[in-house]
Amino acid sequence: MKVNLTWNSAQNGIFRNADGYYVFRSEVSGGPYSLLETVPVSSAGPSNQTISTIDQPGIGTWFYVVQAFRNHPKALSQYTNEFAITVTNIFTISNALASTPPSNGLIQTAVAGPNISNGQSPIRIFLNLNKPAKVTLSIFALTGEQLFHTEIEADAGSNTLIWDVKNNVQSTVASGLYLYVLRVNDGLTQEIRKGKIAIIH
Repeated sequence: MKVNLTWNSAQNGIFRNADGYYVFRSEVSGGPYSLLETVPVSSAGPSNQTISTIDQPGIGTWFYVVQAFRNHPKALSQYTNEFAITVTNIFTISNALASTPPSNGLIQTAVAGPNISNGQSPIRIFLNLNKPAKVTLSIFALTGEQLFHTEIEADAGSNTLIWDVKNNVQSTVASGLYLYVLRVNDGLTQEIRKGKIAIIH
């Protein structure tokens, strides 16, 4: 299910003449935050923004912040104040719609934490499995070009895959938004998880 966030740049202290916004989430108040979405300025104007495409993870409280950006010249604003959203159960929640329950399949959890890099630090994908399986990680540009691919034999429990933010010819990728795709296969069942990664030099 989806979460609706609305913010006003005048009230939250981020600049009005932005080209877009980054939306971040954390399980802990004050961060560290992981990037969820890049939001263009809406037709309603930069001082009145809404995003409704964020998946709320599950029962518990999550903390969201927004950061504005300009392209010319490049600039980032300060974070907004935190939006705290609490899920009390999968049917009734406060300030958001219901979320899906935890997976009972191969994948318990899969998350890039954090999923933002300055181009110097690698991205780590943390994967928790219910049983041993073959795992492949692919990184794609928004154009669909595959930039990275790796495969491991993962154990039941916690596993970590690392992307060094380089492409197939070992050059550091440019600033931008990238997609990761995890495929998990135990020989009988395959599950897929997808997510976003931001590189900001």
